Parts: sequence; structure tokens; C-alpha cells
Amino acid sequence: MMRQLAILAIALFALLAGSRLAIAAPPEGVGVTYEVGYDGIVQKGRLNPVTVEIDNQNPGGLNLSGELVLKYEGTEYTTRLELPSPSKKRFYLYFPCSQAYPQLSLMVRTDQWTDEMDLGQIKTCEASDTSIVVLTDQPGSLQAANQVESARITRDEWVSESAGMESSKSYVSYFDIDEVDDNAKFFERADSIVLADIDYLQLDEPTGRALMESVSRGANLIFSLGSNGNRVASSPVGQLCPMGYSGTVETGELGELGRRYGINPGNALATLSTGPLRDGVEVVSYAGSYPAIVRRSWGAGNVYALAFSFTDRPFRQHPGLGEMFSDLTMNVRNSVDVNNWFLHPQAIFNLMRNLDEAKPMDPGFVALFIVLYVLLIGPLNFFVLGRMKRSTLVWLTIPIIIIGFSWFGLETGRITRGADNVVANFQEVHVYPDSTLMPYQDAMYVFTAEPVRYELEVQDPSAFLYTDYPVVSGNQFGTQMANRGGINPFITRSLDNTVNPKLNISQGKWAAKEYYYRGFRNLQAVASGDLKDTDSSRDGSFTPEGSFDLDLPWALHGCRLLGRQNYSRDIGDLDAKGSFQLDQLGSGRGSWFEDDNYVARYREDLLDGVRNSMSEGLRYSNDLLLVGFTEDLERLAEFDRAHVQHTLSMVVIHLPCEKLHTRSGGLRLASNGPLLTGGRNFRLFQNNYYSGFGGYRPDIDTRRYVVLAGGYLEFQLDMQGSPSERDFMAATLRLFSDDRDAMMVSDASGIATLEGLSTNGDWVAIPIQAGTRDAMLPVAELLQPDNSITLRVRAKTDLQAENPEITIN
Repeated sequence: MMRQLAILAIALFALLAGSRLAIAAPPEGVGVTYEVGYDGIVQKGRLNPVTVEIDNQNPGGLNLSGELVLKYEGTEYTTRLELPSPSKKRFYLYFPCSQAYPQLSLMVRTDQWTDEMDLGQIKTCEASDTSIVVLTDQPGSLQAANQVESARITRDEWVSESAGMESSKSYVSYFDIDEVDDNAKFFERADSIVLADIDYLQLDEPTGRALMESVSRGANLIFSLGSNGNRVASSPVGQLCPMGYSGTVETGELGELGRRYGINPGNALATLSTGPLRDGVEVVSYAGSYPAIVRRSWGAGNVYALAFSFTDRPFRQHPGLGEMFSDLTMNVRNSVDVNNWFLHPQAIFNLMRNLDEAKPMDPGFVALFIVLYVLLIGPLNFFVLGRMKRSTLVWLTIPIIIIGFSWFGLETGRITRGADNVVANFQEVHVYPDSTLMPYQDAMYVFTAEPVRYELEVQDPSAFLYTDYPVVSGNQFGTQMANRGGINPFITRSLDNTVNPKLNISQGKWAAKEYYYRGFRNLQAVASGDLKDTDSSRDGSFTPEGSFDLDLPWALHGCRLLGRQNYSRDIGDLDAKGSFQLDQLGSGRGSWFEDDNYVARYREDLLDGVRNSMSEGLRYSNDLLLVGFTEDLERLAEFDRAHVQHTLSMVVIHLPCEKLHTRSGGLRLASNGPLLTGGRNFRLFQNNYYSGFGGYRPDIDTRRYVVLAGGYLEFQLDMQGSPSERDFMAATLRLFSDDRDAMMVSDASGIATLEGLSTNGDWVAIPIQAGTRDAMLPVAELLQPDNSITLRVRAKTDLQAENPEITIN
């Protein structure tokens, strides 16, 4: 009896186990794949997708019906699953991530099959990365904007006492208009929400309210119009669109828009939506005479309207869309490429190590050591072998020989090379048109014949100091937290921010060490050009023609022009100032390389290194690079001149060459906020200033901006009431000298000028009363239809500024 019961129990267990396995395993012909986040990375503080693809090829015609369930932190996010056989479909589930390494599980729950799987350990990135959500019927239509690398320059005087740079990427996710549902409440976690090729009338009222609330809390909303713009006005989000609709035009001239993002219509005409602009709308970019991108503020966010549909030709899948949407997401009007331009410092140090003065010992000296050891140990063995044990002989003679030869080697080096220490200094500076803020890097190779202690003071308080060259992967501006580059700075610094960063160097005898730093300098160097790429061949050859102007503090020697498609041309020496025609330039290496220095020996290696380092940038840019050398460039670090044996300054000037190129590659600089500098320039620094030093108090939090000389700060002031009845208002400029105390200046006219945007669109000068911070604003001339006034404070010297105070008289 017991035996029969045991057999029955085993059979029942096997039956239950078999049934359980049948439930967990997918039916025949059904496959499930999934991807978490954006290319496998989840963003903290953002809305993140889990993409599930189910392929139902069941031979019996099984139709799956049920739901997909994503479990995260006790919350279930679901989407309906209906999939007939045979078919394949992609499903999207979205969850807001609030922690690093989130634990997720995915359940497929259908009438025929149930399975739950742990999605494993998920990689996360910080919220500094930007998130772009696209409402579209064509997933993948904005793939060019996925993982576009950018960087923001920030500066917080009261915490880090220096400028900082934060690297980030943009990540794109897609919503089918039918999949929005409850996910709309998470839109506010995105930086930009793009309304692509959708039927705007499909947007329901809850989705419209969610979009409005997201924009009012700081997100950007981007309309993509084209021929689809006629349905926007009747949609729930019609009141948000900055551009009305009165029809469309077709044009083959994209003008400023095409030149900026490298979009060439070719044989395909671009369809642009036209119509009246709402009050307070700013035209960001034109396509010929037509507004192509317009912008308006809405609450804490911005609303953009693209007059074209980026899913239609010639915009569809164009690489330039990556830069365009990155600019729109970060509210950038002007950007500059720097990531792919720097010569990697490892290549520099490889050349510096070849200096004869910086070699502690050559192979010939080592060979002499071995020969003398053999010759001496033999006779010593012969004469003392009879009276001393062999082991005692070894333990006595070897240390004596090692110590003696070490002393002999050091003294030989002192006699042959002297006691001076060798410092080889290489610096690379990039000059951009219309820019006063220049990125640079400085590399030093320090060889010491005697023990020394140096204190290196860097004249640029924004510099990043390193004890060695950075080992980078991908972007050259890596950040430690995000592990993009893994650069760990070694900085010793005074708490007084009037003191520049310092690096203490301590080295012993016959020691060699590399030091490297990078930053931004305000240099008075001006470069401009009127250049065109006239090549029309299909192989994409580069044939620049035209002229360029230079106004530099130093002459350039051994110059070479570099461009894409391996364009290279030696043009010799150039004067510091002048206008130069490409067809009239000289040739050859120039006259500066007659002396036997490491510049002359390694010029070709350096220029080849420039070509290799910038190959990616030249691939995606139509800039013509002018590379030259000088020894007159201002030293970026204070170092004992007596020990600088070799120095070289390399200047790289970026000259725009007009042609509708493919895209602008590399790391682009931008920052949030209204800080502008005009032209093709960096977006400079933005301060968060807290009065007092007792800690953070939100009730006294004010926004302060750093403006470098020549830059300007633009404020849009919302006038309440009916100030149009007044003739004048008083504006008090809140300007501070850019030093540690940052005291408000009493005479603003000495460090800044004030301009106002008139009703006819021109900037007019507004005089500041002598010896004061006050100016009288002509209301009738400045007041815009939306009851606002736009002022521009332009810096004569480096300064800090807050919003001006406005008083109605």
C-alpha cells in the first residue's frame, strides 16, 4: 500500500512539474526579445522605455491575447498584448527610474502562456544626459539625434572655484500615438517632446493637457509641420504652436538652416509651412526668406515649430538632424565643435620622450656596465677564492658593484649633460571665428637631473590639471561620475579663488614625468574668412577658394592648410595681421625651422598627429583648418624659464568654408539659460550664487551670470500693468566685478553698455548715467506687443550680472 502511494505521489509531482514547465515556456514558434533603456542604458530621473518584440510564428495559428507587465519598485506598468499568428510586433513599456541599478522584471501574461523574467542588472547614467521623446508613427525617424555628444560649461565660484565642463548625450525614445495612454504623465521628465508625423487630431484632451503641463514645468515641445500643419490649429495643443497655418511653399534654397546643419535639398524640394507668427515668437533659423524654426516661451519651457516635417525629404534620416535637435533640446542658438580637434597628448609625449636631453641612460651605457662587471668579477674571484667562500664573495661584491656603478652613472650624466633640468612644453590653442574664448591644452615633459620641487601656477582659473595625460575612450571630455573618459584630476588649490590653480611638482634624480592640463582662455585673436568649397565632383573632394583675414598677436610659421578628403597644403609663414588669398599663398615649410630644435625635427610628426586626431572632425565638417607654429604665444603657465629647454605653441584656426556639408561632428558646447555671446562662440559660464557663506538658503537664491569681455547677457522682462502710458522707466543694472568679493560696481558705464530691442527689431543704445548704474528706458520705443521689454547688457571687461531692476516712474 505504501509503495502504491509513493508511486502515485511521484506521478502527481511529475504531472504538476510538467504542467508548470508548459506554462513558463513560450508556445511553439513564439519568440520574445527585449531591450531596456536607450541602447541598454537607463537614465536616472527620466522616463525610460522597455522595448519588447514578440514574433508569433506558431504553426497552429495561435493568437496571443493578454498583457505585458513591467514591475519596478512595487508598481506595475502594463500594455495590452494582441498578436495573431503569423505576425511580429514591437511593444513599449515606460517607467520613471529613480535609482541606480534598478531591479526590473517583465511578465508576459496571456490566456495561452504566462512567463516572468528578471531583466538582470541594468546600467544607469546621470540625469545630465538629455531625453527626447518622439510621438510618431515611424519609430527610428529621429535616430540621428540618439547619443549625440554635447557638453555644458558651468562655473560655480563658491563651490569649486573654477569652471567645469559636464559631458552628456542625448537619448531618443518613441511613442506610437496609440500607446500614450497613462504614460503622458511622465512627459515632464523629458527634456524635449517631439510631435512628428502624427495626425494632430488624434491627440486627445488628456494628452494635450499633459503636454501643456510638461512644457510649463520646463520641457521643450517641438512641432514638426510641413504639409501636416493645417491640422494643428484644431488639435488640443493648437494654442501652443508658435506658427499659424496659411499654406505651404516648396523651395530648393534652405539658406541659413541648410548651411548650419549641412542639409542639401539636391533634387528634392523642401515643403515649408507658412503662416502668421504669434506674439513674442522669435525666429531661430531661416530657410531663405522663410522662417524655418521659430520659438516662443511657455511657462518654464519653450515651444518650437519646425516649418518642415523632418520625416520628409530632404530632411528624412539626415545626420544633421542630430545636431539640430540637440541644439533645440538645450536651447542653443550658436554652437562650436571641439571634441575631435585636439591633438591627443599621448602623441605629444611620445615625441617629447625622444629628446636627447631627457634620456637618463642609453643602451651603450648598460652594455658597458655588463662588460665591466664580467671583467672585474673574474680577477676578483681568482685572487680571493682561496680565502673566501663563494657565497660570501657574491654577497659582498654584487652590492658594491651596483652602488659603485649607480654613482658612476649619475656623475657621468652630470658631466655630460649638466645639472639643469629639462622642461619641454607644448601648447595647442584653437581659434574660432567670432569667438574670444579659446580652448587650449598644455603638455609638459619634466626631466630632472637633480631633486627639485616646483610649484606650477596656471594662469587660467578654469583649467583642468592632470598629473598625466588622460586615457580617453570616445569623447575627450570625460567625466569621472559617468565614466566617460575616466579623467581623474590632481589639483592643489587655495580656498581664495583669486589664486590660480597650482600643481606641485616634486621629482628626484634622473626622473621623468608628464603633466597635462586643459582649459579656456580669453585671447585677443580674430579670424574670419570668405571661403567656398567649389568642388562639384561626386567623390566629395575638397577644393577651397576665396580669402581669409587674420588679426593675431603673433606671426605663424610653418603653416599648413588641412581639410576633409585628405586636403593638405603647406603655405609657409604668415604675418600676424592681413588679408590672404588662397591662390596667392606661398609654399614650403617656412623660414622658422632653420634652427635645430625639436620643432624642426618633429614638425611633420606633429602635423600628421593633427591630421589623425582631427580625422573624425574633418570627416563631418567643411571647415578649413589653418595650423601654424609660434614661440610668441602667451605662456599659459608660470614656470621657471631657466629650465624650459624646448617650447612650442601650435595654433589651429578654424575657417568656415561654405558648402552644404554632411553634418557637424564631435562634442558641442552649450549651456542652459539666457547667456549669449554672439556669433559662433561658446555659451560661457552660468553661476548659481548664494549670498552669505552659511549654507544654501532657497529664499535668497538669485541667479548670477559670468560674462566675458565682448559677450553680452540678454534679459526679457515681463512688464505688468499698463506701462505703455509712461514715457520712461528707470533700469538699475546689477553688475559686479568678476573677483572674489564680487562687489556691485557704482559706475556701470565703465564696464558695460546697455541696449534695448526696439519695436522695429533693431537694437538701440541706451545711455547709462555717468557715475551710476541707472538708465532711462524709452518705453514707447521698446515695449513689445506682448507687454515685454528685451535688454542686452554688453560687457566691456569680465563681469558678473544679475537681472536689472526696473522701476516705473
